[in-house]
Amino acid sequence: HKLWFYTSGPQTPMGMYLNTDHPLLKNIHIRLGLQHSMDIDGMITKILRSDYEHLPQFYSGYGEYTDNSIKARPFDLKKADEYFSKAGFDKRGGDGIRINKDGVRLAFEITYGVPPHTPRLTYLKEEAKKAGVELNLSLLDGAAAFKKSSEKKHEMSWTGFSTNLRPSPLQTFHSDNAHKPQTNNFFNIANSKLDKLIETYRDSLSTAERIKLSHEIQHIVHDEAVFIPTIMVP
Repeated sequence: HKLWFYTSGPQTPMGMYLNTDHPLLKNIHIRLGLQHSMDIDGMITKILRSDYEHLPQFYSGYGEYTDNSIKARPFDLKKADEYFSKAGFDKRGGDGIRINKDGVRLAFEITYGVPPHTPRLTYLKEEAKKAGVELNLSLLDGAAAFKKSSEKKHEMSWTGFSTNLRPSPLQTFHSDNAHKPQTNNFFNIANSKLDKLIETYRDSLSTAERIKLSHEIQHIVHDEAVFIPTIMVP
């Protein structure tokens, strides 16, 4: 018999961190297409024996501070096709990988630093081919993988941060930490509206206001599609 015990604590934001300084990942349609190209539920079922659950979003498990209406985008080849076509990748090469009119392949490198995660990524790599996406796996030792990502030299980083008592968006989503090394804004996201919300959230002494701002911040992060949520163990 198997017993499941659940807690209400914050969940590690484990997932794919997309570097928007990459020429292709600047395009919101490509980022949205990638969201629908990752068969996370299939990976959980077939590789992880359903011992994990699908993480809904970056800030999960923070009680009232989490907007539970935000859900991870599902594996959906039709939607992936629609978004990639909008981005100009409406044709496929002989190997099934999408190309644009200039012959650029829809290919990305995933940096990661945990060898036992290779089967998980291999599964996602094979399933992503159905959407016309090539994922190249780059396994480094843990320190080197984190260094590469913190220096913003990655394309897609498979990683996760530690949690806090409350959501702490300044370090990961404020433009002050974008386009510079040794910061936790692995996305290089720089959104002026998001910046203002983060600054107000940081300075507010009202719990109700901070909860409201936290939800607004989460919606913008979700809409920007810079983070692909993967797994959690709640």
